[in-house]
Amino acid sequence: MSSTLVNQPLSRLLSSLRISTTSSATLTHHGLTTRRSHQTTARTKRALRIRPHASHLLRHSSPQQSSSPAALDEIIFNPPSSQPTVYHTPFKFLPKTDPRRSNNLQMLFHNSGANEAATTSSSSSSSSSAGYLPPSLRPVSEKKYHLTKDDVAEIRRLRWEDPENWSLRNLAKKFDCSIKFVQIATEVPETYKEKLADDTRRMKATWGPRKLKAREERKVRKQMLFNGEL
Repeated sequence: MSSTLVNQPLSRLLSSLRISTTSSATLTHHGLTTRRSHQTTARTKRALRIRPHASHLLRHSSPQQSSSPAALDEIIFNPPSSQPTVYHTPFKFLPKTDPRRSNNLQMLFHNSGANEAATTSSSSSSSSSAGYLPPSLRPVSEKKYHLTKDDVAEIRRLRWEDPENWSLRNLAKKFDCSIKFVQIATEVPETYKEKLADDTRRMKATWGPRKLKAREERKVRKQMLFNGEL
């Protein structure tokens, strides 16, 4: 074996060492040094370990005093950051004879320029604050009781004779009622139910193993949710 083949790996090793030494020296010269950070779960949890707030701890350190009813009979109220003021106490925690009930600070901070009189009870406060609720996400519709027996009979007849054209949505739109009411008041023939079942089976036959597994897991999660396990 020639000496040239032996010297080539050695020269590569020496050149790599020189490059690494030069790069580390350059980083140190510019003030950039490598430092090991929290890369593991245990170190991250240890760094985020925070002592609980003093209001959550009992004032008595001895076991005899901490187990007494006087030590445990207390209310801890930590207002959220969105509260108007930390000095405001909800009326639920105030006695009926407390003079702070006459000064509704929550309404005062909400309407600083209003000249309304302050409420004197929690019931009046809840009724007055109802006007400041945000608008509902869905439009509130009033219930209608305008359908007669003849209308219900006509709905049942149309749904039974032609369930394809007279669907739940079409009947609800025609008679100005809810889809739930049409679903409760009507029935469909058994042949139509079998047709829907066949369509569902053909659709499920095109599913792959991944979708079938996802559907089964969804059923398990739903059952666990009903059982209170989630």
